[in-house]
Amino acid sequence: MSHFVTIVAMEPTEDVEGKLAEMLAPYDENREVPEYRDYEDGAAENYWLYTSAKRTAEEVAKDDRSSIRPYKPNEIGISSAFDTRYTEEEQWEKLKKEAEAFTQFSNPPTWPEVIEYANNRWYPEGETESNRTDYLRYDEEQDRAYTLSTYNPDSKWDWYSIGGRWSGYFPIRGDLTVEASRLLIQGRRSWTNQDQPQDPWACDGGPKGLLDLDALRDKKGAEAAKRYDTYQEIVEDLPEALPWRVFADDATAQAALTTGRGEITAVWDEARRLYNDQERVRLTKQHDEFKWSFDCTVEEFSVSRKFYIEKARNEAVPGYALVTTTGEWVAPGKMGWFGMSSDSEEDMAMFKAKANGYIDGLSDDTLLIAVDLHI
Repeated sequence: MSHFVTIVAMEPTEDVEGKLAEMLAPYDENREVPEYRDYEDGAAENYWLYTSAKRTAEEVAKDDRSSIRPYKPNEIGISSAFDTRYTEEEQWEKLKKEAEAFTQFSNPPTWPEVIEYANNRWYPEGETESNRTDYLRYDEEQDRAYTLSTYNPDSKWDWYSIGGRWSGYFPIRGDLTVEASRLLIQGRRSWTNQDQPQDPWACDGGPKGLLDLDALRDKKGAEAAKRYDTYQEIVEDLPEALPWRVFADDATAQAALTTGRGEITAVWDEARRLYNDQERVRLTKQHDEFKWSFDCTVEEFSVSRKFYIEKARNEAVPGYALVTTTGEWVAPGKMGWFGMSSDSEEDMAMFKAKANGYIDGLSDDTLLIAVDLHI
């Protein structure tokens, strides 16, 4: 689950909500498309079910029971921390059966073998009308596995709201006439900000010429300067710290040499402990400004103050994504769960530069709308 802000640019219209719905419709996750083949990427040996079976076989061979979860039949709800259905011994027996089934594969496995194994495990009754779209199939010509799908491959959202969590996104010019102010767009607030005071000098959209984009950039630049200075005050005279990526790279390399789920978890837990035990990181995360920061604070402030402020100014106006007046979706990557996206720092910087150039080049009567998208 993720929320992200998208700026939609559209030609002037009296039916803003109708036009917005029309422009976002191609990217609706709920929109079904004509059935197509959804191919699996990579070789059969990289298919997740095969790698899981392989890991289980290796665990059983070593009598490694670290993936067995405590049996708690009286617990309520679903959790990966315990099992409400199977005792520890029943779980172990299931793992042994999976390990035995793994012996049927060639080395490396072929797609027909993996497909047969997957379908027998999930659909022992064979292909039926209810499972036909999920049933794994084989394309002999391409030597690839696929399922049938009507899922929209261009999906970006499942519901949206004008403003939402980003209510009051745009500052408005201070010299507006009453007549001009009627052209401003106010959407709906989210439950996350519905009790906050509403800024009378902000809106969720309107004609570009009525929005004070420079004021928005100035505001974000000032906030960045304050954040940067706060960090520097905290870490002054503290020893340097290694960025999280150093520990993550090391953990990745170590995890590749282990097979047990418990061992892999332990490797990553130790990496996080070593990173967070650094004095600079530990003291930073004790401050209210940074307590919710992810494991990239050290890297975040590894640039100059001037660069940090300018970066914030460049990121102020464009959202995570931009929809152009012609309906084109422009974004640096693909948004995933918990606000994590597939873009790199370079991708993001290039997107922000292009989006700023596009927005600044629009006519003053072009509508800009801040939309809270959920996926």
